[in-house]
Amino acid sequence: MSLIDELIAARKAKGLTQAELAEMSGYQQAALGRIEAKRISPTLATMERYFDSLGMEMHAIAKDRIGFVSIVPYSDAYRGDWLYVVLSAKDALGRVPSLNPDLLNIEAEYFDKGGGFFLALSIEGRVLAGLGYVPVSSEEARLHRFYVRPDLKGKGIGTKLLLAAEKEIRAKGFQRASAHIGEGPYRMARRFYEKNGYADVENSIMEKRF
Repeated sequence: MSLIDELIAARKAKGLTQAELAEMSGYQQAALGRIEAKRISPTLATMERYFDSLGMEMHAIAKDRIGFVSIVPYSDAYRGDWLYVVLSAKDALGRVPSLNPDLLNIEAEYFDKGGGFFLALSIEGRVLAGLGYVPVSSEEARLHRFYVRPDLKGKGIGTKLLLAAEKEIRAKGFQRASAHIGEGPYRMARRFYEKNGYADVENSIMEKRF
């Protein structure tokens, strides 16, 4: 996902039209339209002003720094950054950017239920991906809300996140981890899970036994 794609996703997530964002930023709608259509290349200063109008920081991560990824438990200090990753990922999948109710209260929906939630952070402390899990029985934990920033897929970040979640799941005594593989674009996740030792069991569920 390019910086322009991120801008489009952020504008849609805020429910703004091109005209509304242009007015907020002090630019003409025609200019924003040409930028979003990728007919012109904006300066970084212009893009920064658009993101600032959306109440967001523009950020980019150098490719040679992707290896410096830390995995940490979710904290509300990262809430805004994490929700932006979710909205960007959904937009890249062609879905209307929206937030699932459980993501608005991760403490209650995950930690308080005996599960967990992890974030992958860049060396600058930006959220790159996230993944949660909750118990579905005394033997099984179900993975939920696995999202990676679209422009960073295929760089091993998701694998690091999955391994961290699996390590904690095993430490808590669960015998298997499972994931629901949805239809449409989400079925692309099947290859990822297969590479990481998951197999089909029933009703679009894949699982891995420890």
